[in-house]
Amino acid sequence: MSVFPSSAVEPEILTVSDSAVGISGSSAKYTHDRFPSNIRTEEQEEKRKQILATVSNAFEYSGR
Repeated sequence: MSVFPSSAVEPEILTVSDSAVGISGSSAKYTHDRFPSNIRTEEQEEKRKQILATVSNAFEYSGR
């Protein structure tokens, strides 16, 4: 399973917070100043949750 979308799909900006750091907002390590321009459909939201779960598991597996 790839967490990267095909090049034909418009990229979606996701922010993954690092709860171990305990910092949120603009001073957090991973932040973006852009948000999706439209409301997500239920299917898009489910896909987003799957991506976040995959990334979260990858961080845990790498010992982070």
